[in-house]
Amino acid sequence: MTTKTKQPEVLRRRVDSDALGQRDAEPPDLMGYAEAARLLAIPVGTLYGWTHRRRVPFIRIGPRMVRFSRRALQGWLDERAVEPRVDCQREI
Repeated sequence: MTTKTKQPEVLRRRVDSDALGQRDAEPPDLMGYAEAARLLAIPVGTLYGWTHRRRVPFIRIGPRMVRFSRRALQGWLDERAVEPRVDCQREI
């Protein structure tokens, strides 16, 4: 006699969205160290240091778990964009 185990609702929703291809439609907003370092084009070790010094936006999920929001990091990069000065442009 086999008994059918009931899947938790969360697991069923994830399976359903995978089957529909919705999970790959948009990249997840939260990233780990490796992916965030690739986005910033810096070594992972530098990102560890910046996180320790609180120089970049991050989310602490647990005592040893850190995630980075793609939108927050992109905004942080955009804030640091340096516009060229008008008086330094030379005419060609």
